Amino acid sequence: MTDAKRPAAWSVLDRQSLLACPPWLEVVRERLALPGGDTADFFKVEMPEFTQVLPVTPDGKLVLIRGYRPGYHDWSWGVPGGMIEPGEWPEVAAQRELLEETGYRAESLRLVGRYGVDGNRGCGRMHLFLGLGATPVAEPDLDDTEEMMVRIVDVAEAKKRLMAGDFCGLPEMASLAMGLWALEAMPENK
Repeated sequence: MTDAKRPAAWSVLDRQSLLACPPWLEVVRERLALPGGDTADFFKVEMPEFTQVLPVTPDGKLVLIRGYRPGYHDWSWGVPGGMIEPGEWPEVAAQRELLEETGYRAESLRLVGRYGVDGNRGCGRMHLFLGLGATPVAEPDLDDTEEMMVRIVDVAEAKKRLMAGDFCGLPEMASLAMGLWALEAMPENK
């Protein structure tokens, strides 16, 4: 099917909130009208948009974090990131989260892309950035629910950790993989 022949979007007939925990998440049931006339229920987890940033130091090292992830009850490698506050630009949130979680500031941010976490259930949208020229400017400023350590690694080490399963969550894995792909595709790195 070509984009020109794409059918119309399914329409929402009914929407019911099943669980609301602002600002973190809301679980909703939507009854959708399907193109053939049938209906179907879909359950969505609506979450705020968030940022992830792959920081790259001037000498080409990556600034990663290793933190405790309550959802997995385990430690995981990852990239800095977090929720975009209401009215906040994604770029501002990315710099804020980078500074809070690592103490680093990026000289420039390059948008890699904006991605949905789960096509059927939602679960937020991620704004992924490369943070170029990342240098330490302060100590990390973690809140009481964050326990993490900053790790400076080369690209080979990051890829090794990714392939070894040291990154627990798909957003973190995708952020590293997509960020490395974008970094390698930059004209100055060819």
